[in-house]
Formats: sequence, structure tokens, C-alpha cells
Amino acid sequence: MVELAFNNSVTMGNGMSPFYANYGFHPAAVNPPDDKAGPLNPNVYIHWMETVSQESRKGLEVAQERMCRYTDPTWKEPPVY
Repeated sequence: MVELAFNNSVTMGNGMSPFYANYGFHPAAVNPPDDKAGPLNPNVYIHWMETVSQESRKGLEVAQERMCRYTDPTWKEPPVY
């Protein structure tokens, strides 16, 4: 249950849950999705994964920029001995 809760929660880095990023849906805790739609078209899946990858990358870049704003401005590289 903990794994389900973690993988179904939205992350700040990319704005989507790991389940949604991998499968395109949020799983129900008890009932799995029915497979009446049949197999997914490979071209649709490729487009989905490219879109998710781009959105995740953008979200992570925004999070990285946000973290950089809060770093110590007086930090310097350590001396090389």
C-alpha cells in the first residue's frame, strides 16, 4: 500500500505521478484498469513517452532553477591542494 501511495502521488519535479508517467493513468487502489481497449498502438505509445519525457525534463529544469535560487550565494569552490 505504501508503494502504491508513493507511485500514485504527484511529484514536484515533473508534476505527475510515476504511474501516470509510465502508464498514462492513475491506478485504482482495488480495481486494475480493464483491458477492453486492446493493445496500444506503438506509434501512440512512442509519442506518449516522448511527450512525458519532455514534460518531465521541463519540470525538473524548473525545480533545479528554483533550488539554485536558494543556494548559499557566498559558496565558493574548495581550493585545490
